[in-house]
Formats: sequence, structure tokens, C-alpha cells
Amino acid sequence: PGCRRLPSRCPAASLGMTPSDDRKDAEADQHAPLLGESEQKAARAARRFRCSAGLALLFGFSFAVSGGAAVFWSARLETQATEISALAGGVVGVLLLAAAWSVVSCSVATRSGKDSSRLAASKCCGLCRCYRLRRDSDALLLGLCTFAVALLVLGLLVRPAVLEVLNRQIDRETIIDSKEAPSFAAWQANTPDVDGGQRVYYRVYVFSVANPEEVLLGTQKPQLVQTGPYVYDQIFQRLDVKWRDALDGSGRQVITFTEQTYYVPNEEESMPGADDLLDQPTQANLAVEAVRGMLEPGASTLHEAVISGIGNSSLPEDVKEGLENALNGTHGWEVLFKMILCSSPEGHYEGPVNDDPRSRSGEITPFWPRGVRDLWFGYFRDPTLEVLKTILDALAPGTPFFTYMPGIAYNYSSAEDTLARSSGTAAYTGKRKGDFLHQVSRSSINQYELYENSSSIWVCVGTSQNSIVSQNGSAVEVAPYCPHFQRTWNKSSATDAGYVQPWATDAANSVTGTDGSLFKHPIRSSRAGVYIDDIYRSGQVVYTSDKSFRGIDLRRYAIDPALLQNAEENPANAEYFQFGPTGLQNFSRILGFDGQLSKPHFLDADPRLRMMVSGLLPIRSDHDTYLDVEPYTGLAMRVAERLQLNFDFEPIHFKRVPEIEAIAVVAALDAFGLSASRECIVKDTMWNFTAGVDVGLGSTLILPYGWVSEDFEISQESADDFKASLKFTVDVTEQVRWWSLAMALLLAILALGVCGTRVLVNKEISAVSGPQRMTRWSWSSDLRQSGGRDTAGAYSALKAGDDEDGDEDERDSVVQTGSEVCV
Repeated sequence: PGCRRLPSRCPAASLGMTPSDDRKDAEADQHAPLLGESEQKAARAARRFRCSAGLALLFGFSFAVSGGAAVFWSARLETQATEISALAGGVVGVLLLAAAWSVVSCSVATRSGKDSSRLAASKCCGLCRCYRLRRDSDALLLGLCTFAVALLVLGLLVRPAVLEVLNRQIDRETIIDSKEAPSFAAWQANTPDVDGGQRVYYRVYVFSVANPEEVLLGTQKPQLVQTGPYVYDQIFQRLDVKWRDALDGSGRQVITFTEQTYYVPNEEESMPGADDLLDQPTQANLAVEAVRGMLEPGASTLHEAVISGIGNSSLPEDVKEGLENALNGTHGWEVLFKMILCSSPEGHYEGPVNDDPRSRSGEITPFWPRGVRDLWFGYFRDPTLEVLKTILDALAPGTPFFTYMPGIAYNYSSAEDTLARSSGTAAYTGKRKGDFLHQVSRSSINQYELYENSSSIWVCVGTSQNSIVSQNGSAVEVAPYCPHFQRTWNKSSATDAGYVQPWATDAANSVTGTDGSLFKHPIRSSRAGVYIDDIYRSGQVVYTSDKSFRGIDLRRYAIDPALLQNAEENPANAEYFQFGPTGLQNFSRILGFDGQLSKPHFLDADPRLRMMVSGLLPIRSDHDTYLDVEPYTGLAMRVAERLQLNFDFEPIHFKRVPEIEAIAVVAALDAFGLSASRECIVKDTMWNFTAGVDVGLGSTLILPYGWVSEDFEISQESADDFKASLKFTVDVTEQVRWWSLAMALLLAILALGVCGTRVLVNKEISAVSGPQRMTRWSWSSDLRQSGGRDTAGAYSALKAGDDEDGDEDERDSVVQTGSEVCV
């Protein structure tokens, strides 16, 4: 429209409109310009370029589908995913670049034709219709938006996509679903010959009481001297490893095993000059406390068994009568206790008994020096227990009694010993049956199913066996043990077999959580469940802070403070019998006599506990328990478990024994082959332990015995391997994520800038042109009405104006040729 004829002198760029070569689209393209030869070549090149971009998009989509299928099948077939993840990342990049490039290349503005639409259509390779924008600003805006969206999608999806691939790789590395699992050897044992086995240090500190006589007199509070560390390599081996399905029918896989743990002295890590056999700190004699716990009223039937056996013994009648009179009555157990201690070489002070109230010569005592190894790991044939066994054999023959004195930890002597005394443990591996997309249950990885063949906590206290059959078929004496716990037992059957439950309710006695070495992954929660076998209790560890160790970022977890609060501060702890000062865990039902667990040096405990003794200085970095967990794998890479054992000492008054009864007691001991001084039996003896009176905790002395730090940390070599694999991938992913989001934001800002610039330019043009501005269509209409006359005026008006969009850079092509104007 606008030209009545097509003079040959009109330039090719301003020729009138002719139909398209495509007859079917002739009417739709009647306003498309006829181009010259050079312009037609350029148009064909542009179409070929757009066609190439379209093919790139097609191939990119095909590769993306192939890469997704590869990742899908690698998850099903459990193949290595490192190369697959790289391929998938490259495919995603190709797809995004192809899409962006195709859109931009097909959006190049052209100056060839003019109509009222911003889009023009043409065939792309004869296959599809490709739309291209007419204005450079629209093409630039679309290109910016396309790249911004592509980078935004990349930034949002790259992290979860890569992490899912990494999680599957971590599953393969950490889940012990067969003996062929990559980490099976390191999980099964940490002996020196195992490649990848991590060393665990067991550091023992023992308190020595420097003033035991003054403590018994009640004139001074205990002065404690810490000795140590005595360091041992903690070696474990998991025996009789098997796999089975879970008992609950969920289809989850369970691994069963029996763990042997033993300790090897490490002189290099121990304090200079340390000798755990020759160093003998003075401490509470555990055997004395054990005997006291057995003889106190209501504790056991040993006292009654001794009295019942006197009448059937071969003792003279006068001795029987005097002994019965001495042992009967409310304080009869105290006389029997004195009989035992006065006869034991470790139950009384040396020297003659005298009347000096400040002297303890010849008197019974609960304190005695003994080697560190015996104090901590136990020993056979304790002298005090030997005396009690002799008395039982004479007066109550057939009563089962062993003279082995347990320590704080048990040093399993052999695999046979381990299999005889341990009932076995079962834990979920994390694998389960079902759809291959759900073959891993990460929330159950390393969770206990059974501990010592029970889902509840049972402690062996009534031992009945003390020998095993060695490999050569001979009987070997070992520490006493109970028969294997059976899941089919009820509470009565378990009690008859020598087991007790340490806590008051079924919930408190339940076994839940992991052993603390491996958690679900990734772990981002603020709390995690653990079963702490050293204290026979399930509990929680809570997130406290972020740490870095050997260049690896870790999350630090510590024991939940509520775990050691007393029942007044935390009523839920009443089911754990925590009725004493806060900061203590009642351990009496497990020990068989009064004892408490705490953090070393009474860290985070009632400060009055430290006032009862001297020599304690709590330091959080040295005395607190923590687990540093790598968040992506759930692996504990640095652990320090620190616990202190304390004993309760109630004041006890051993009243004077009448001479005639004392003579009968001494005569009976002589008949049993034991010897004791009459003065030791007769003397009025007082164990005061009154140091706690002045601090407001009553007359009970809570005396620290010693503490242990069980330490583990990942080696530098393992840390370097970890950083070279998983940490590097995570770091690169994070960089790609944040740079993609940052670039998307920058491109979005540039797109907004382009839009803003266009708005401002349009406003300026509108202000200059005003409402009288002649548009192309109004000019064409006026031209037709004037019959083609006054073309010079029309030409001038058209040259001064813009197109209908007010874009100065895209004015209509106007050429004046004689009396005609070609548009």
C-alpha cells in the first residue's frame, strides 16, 4: 500500500510487496518485501543458521534424555556414578546452551519488511515456522531473559542433582551389605594389618587419694592427685558376621555380629615413665565396695546363708553360739564385714591397733593402693573376695561365688571368650527390599535393631559361669558371665538367668539410635539419637557448632544437657533414678553398689560436688564429650567420649564387738584357715566421710575414681582422600550454583535496564512528536485520498516521523523518485 505502480528506478530495498514463493502462504505473506539477491542470500544464511540452532537443540535434548537414562540405570545397577554424573552435568549444560542459542539466533531482528506486528514468520529448513523479532531491543531482551532463566534453572537444580548422585555413591561406600562392600574390611576390624582401619586411643586417668586416713576420720576432705594418661590402643574385631532380614518384616537388611574389644598399652602416647602395672594409686577398693553392697540388708541373701550354715558346720558349739550372736541382729552384717576386712591383707592397715583416735593402725579401710591396669580392667583372685569365698565354702557350700574383680572396662582375652559371653548385636545396614528406586533407607543406616540380642537393655549381674573351652579343647578360666540372652525370654526368665534391667520403665530400657560412628546422610538435624553402651542408655546428642578439622567442615554434636540433669530439673530422669545432685547418672544397679557417672572433673555438674574434694579443675576442651560429624556422609570424623566414675560413701559406724563374740569370730576364722587380730574385730571404728556436710549435700561423699577419654580422629591420609573426592565435588557444585544464581541476577538486572531504557525513549519521543504525529497508515490514507499528489509533502512528513512504535532506529524506508514515493 502507498505505491500505485512499480517503477524500475525504485531501489530493490523499497520495492512493493509481492506474494511469497509458498503459494499456500501467499495471502499471509502479501506484505513481505521482495528482497534483492544479496538480501535473499543473507535471509537464506539466517534460515540455515536458525536451522543449525534447532538441530543443536534437538541433539541437546536427545543427549539429555540419554544422560538421564544412564543415571537412572546406574542407580538401579549400582555402577560407579562418577563418570555418569560428569556426563549428566555436561548434557545439562549442552541442553541449556542449545536452547538459549537457538532462541537467540531465531530472534535476530530484521529490517526487511514492515507491518503492524512485532513478529515475522518464515520457513526454517522447510520443516517448521520460525518466528523472529523485528526490533533489536526485543531480541536483546529475549536473549537476556533466556540466559537468565537458563542460569537460574542451573543454579537451582545443579546442587540437588549432584548431591543425589553423591548420596548414591556414599550409600555404596558406607553401607555394609556384603563382604564385598568397599568399607567392609575397615568396619570389621581396626587391627594394624587392616588397610584403612582407624586407630582409637583409650586414655585412662586415675585419681589417687593423698590423705585416706584423714578422710576416714572426717577431718579433711579428699585431696585428689590425677595420674595419667595411661594410653591404650583400643582394638576391635567383629566376629560371626551375617546378614538377614529385619524381624519386623519391613524388608530392611540387618547385619549381625559379635564384637571383641581389647586394649594394648601404647607407651609412646602415655605420660613419660608411665607403668600401668607398677604405678599404684590409692583409691577406693572396688572389692570392698562390692562386698559391702552384697552384705547390706536387702541387697542379697549371703548374710542369711552364712547364718543358716553355722548350725550345720563342724565348729565347736561355743564358737557356733558366739558367732551366731555376733552375726545376728541389725548390725550383724557389719560384724561379718569386719570379719572379711580384718582377714584380708588389703582390707585393713598394717600395724597394731591402738587407742589413739587419730591413728588408723590395724583398722579396716576402704582405700588401698593397686595397679592402674587392675583398677581399670579387672583382675582375678581378689584377696577380699577370696576371704568371703572361703567363709561361704565353709558355712554355705554350693553357693556360686567368683573371686574375679571386674574393672571399669573388660579386656576380651580371645575370640572364644567373646563368643561365650556376648549374645550378639544386630543393626540395620540401610538396604531394603522393594522397588530399586527405594532400595536404601538412609534414616535407618546403622540403627540398632538388637543389642546383646535384645531390643531392651539387660545387664548381666548374676554370673554363673567362669570357664570356656579353648581351641585346643582345654578349659580356660575367664571372667564370670551369664548365659546368652534369648529374645523369647520374659522378664522372669531373664532375671533367673542373672540379668537385670537398670532403669524403671520399658521406654527408659529401650535400645534406640546408632553407635555414634555413622548417622543418616546428609545430616542437617539439630539432634541425633545414639545408644551409649558405656552407660547403658539411649539418648540424644545435640548440634552445638561448626568445626573444621584437617580441612574438612564438620558439625559438632555434644551430649544433651538434659541427659545428666537430676529429676528435679528434668522430671523425665526420675525413671533413671537421678535423684541426687545434677550432673550425675545413677549407676548403682549396674555396679551392684552405689556409684555415679559424670563428666570428668564434674564438668557441668552441681558446683558443690567439686567443693567436696580438692584437685579438680574442669576444662571443657579436655573434659567434654563431642562428635564431629561430616554432614554429607554422616560419618563421625573426630570423636571424644569422656566419662568419669564416682563412688558414694555413706558414713558407717562399726560398733565395738564384745570380747566373747570377738573370740568366737577369731576362732571361726582360724577354723576356716583365715587369720585376723582380735583387736581389729573388737575396735569401735568410724568411717566418717563427712566432707559433704559443709557444702549442703548431706553426709554422703561422692568420690571421683577416675575417668577415660575414648578418642578417635580421621587420619591425614584419609582426610586428603576425602577432600580429593567428595569435598572437591561439593565445593565445585557450590561454586557453580552460586555463580549461576549471581549471573542470572545480573542478566535479569540488565533486562530490566533494557526495558527501562525503552520506556524512557518512548516517553521522550511522544513528548516531541505530540498527538499530531503522522503514522505510516495515516500517511498512506491521505496519499490515496489526494490521488498521489503532493507527494513531496507526504514524503517530508513521513521522513520526519517514526514508525508506529516510536523507534527512531527503525524508520520506514522512503525513497523519492520523481513524483512517486516508494515505501
